Amino acid sequence: MIINRKLLLNLITAFTTILFSALIPVSVAHAESTKNISIEPVGYDIINGHLDTKNPIENPNLMEDPGYSRTDSNPGSLPDSDIATEEKIIKEDNRALITNTTDTPYRWLGMIDYTTSANNEGICTGALISKDTVLTAGHCVARGNRNFTFTPGRNGNNRPFGTIQVTQVWYDKNFDYINNDWGILKLATPIGDKIGWFGMHVANKTTLFNQYATIAGYPSDKPENTLWKDKSTIIKMTDKQVYYNTDTYRGQSGAPVLDDKASIYAIHTNGNSQHNWGTLLTNELFSVVANISHMTQSSED
Repeated sequence: MIINRKLLLNLITAFTTILFSALIPVSVAHAESTKNISIEPVGYDIINGHLDTKNPIENPNLMEDPGYSRTDSNPGSLPDSDIATEEKIIKEDNRALITNTTDTPYRWLGMIDYTTSANNEGICTGALISKDTVLTAGHCVARGNRNFTFTPGRNGNNRPFGTIQVTQVWYDKNFDYINNDWGILKLATPIGDKIGWFGMHVANKTTLFNQYATIAGYPSDKPENTLWKDKSTIIKMTDKQVYYNTDTYRGQSGAPVLDDKASIYAIHTNGNSQHNWGTLLTNELFSVVANISHMTQSSED
């Protein structure tokens, strides 16, 4: 039996392409979700550094509309003469080193340190959104990670506000790298009373399109434990995600995506060679985040 060599080559090429595509992680091969998965928040207390997965915290009231779609920033009790404005937050188009990490709004950002399930050290970025609540990405707190700490305003070896233990984490039961990639940390110390926190709002796709996405965080390709920021325009939006060309790197996962008033409308989560993207604060997710941020922990008075 004689087989046409050109036909055989085409068959081999097609098979190889299918096999290779099957091996590519979903977060790289398909950056856009095709599923409409509802949010299902679940929390875990942290005991001896580990999530108490045997006793999940589930509260159906977290899905209730809090009655508002925006929160204001709070400077805290520390003096500050220039709370976040457009000129202060968004000034440069290239990734730039932030040295004044004790000033607003940069002191509201912090480095999240943790231990992975493989016993490696991991870092993410988080943003204070209330006195004891940090918003970040779901993949930073899920996947068996443990020993979480939060260091606001970190600048190299300088920890101007100390390092705070995490007492509770929240993320989505339906978490994956594309769908519902959001996470929340509750802190042992209400450091926000002193240093303040970000405001946030429900993302409006109509008004956000072609606007800027500003991201500041702790990238692992820069000098250790230093804060960097960049901005670029939004290039695309879906029901749950926003896409932008803002430069980021590993370690900046969980950083807030900010508008020109330093208000959070999304959480930076992932990227590829074409663009980066984040999880939008939809009405549903905003409700969950806002309600968790006002929860009183059992250890508090």
